[in-house]
Amino acid sequence: VLPFARTGAAWPRLRCVVISETLPLFRDALSQLARSQSPGARIVRAGSVAEMLELASRGILADLFLIDLALPGLDICMVLP
Repeated sequence: VLPFARTGAAWPRLRCVVISETLPLFRDALSQLARSQSPGARIVRAGSVAEMLELASRGILADLFLIDLALPGLDICMVLP
């Protein structure tokens, strides 16, 4: 349980969320969660490291990244910074 869930406070207002997940079911679930907690936020999905990097090259600025750490081709040192 997240700490803010107990207090009833909402997520911070997010403008853009990038979801990088290989499994479509999880990608959809995370999208629905982000959309329900931050209505109006732009939800951008990526199913691979290549797609995630392509988004970055297009200048997509996200307030939150939800990244599957088991994403094929992902180097943990690339994600953490």
